[in-house]
Amino acid sequence: MAASQRQVFDLCVERRQVAECLSVIFHSVLHLRSMCKVLYRKESCFANGSIGTEDVDCTYAEVTYVRVNSKSLIEKVQKDIQAVVDGVAAYPKADGGEVTLRFMTHSKSGWFSTETSCWEEWVVNLTFSNCKNEHERQFARQSVTDSLHHAVRLSAFFDVPACLPPCLYQFGQLYLRLPIGVYIHSAHLRCGS
Repeated sequence: MAASQRQVFDLCVERRQVAECLSVIFHSVLHLRSMCKVLYRKESCFANGSIGTEDVDCTYAEVTYVRVNSKSLIEKVQKDIQAVVDGVAAYPKADGGEVTLRFMTHSKSGWFSTETSCWEEWVVNLTFSNCKNEHERQFARQSVTDSLHHAVRLSAFFDVPACLPPCLYQFGQLYLRLPIGVYIHSAHLRCGS
């Protein structure tokens, strides 16, 4: 399943930074993909509204990011990220891994079947570092901060019509800006040889 848009980030992080780094990247992308809320009243009348946002300060990196102020979305993302963190903790010999955020649409392709297509994919390749002293930890923190700033800027750059799924608004059938399934896949941890 090939995505029409695919972004890949390579991050070298301490294990304690995994949840925060994934939150920054995924919430930044989701914030930009769900900026508008459509209020649908009847066939010829719909309008955009506001969902609301909140700022979040990171603990292990000098980054503040914006996320959608939606309890259900925050819980969904945090639950999936916690599954990644639990997977990392379960495999202490893993030296990295890959986590993917996929935006998918589902459409009927026949009487009893549906077709799934991925139109956008955000891949985070993680390499786990082990800092031996405070100097290494401060250097790693600055490196992660720079990488996350780059990821947030890049996610804003890709908030253009070409990155959005086709056919967002049609009269008779309302398609929201996020009419899709959001899936965070985390099954790929790797161990050094």
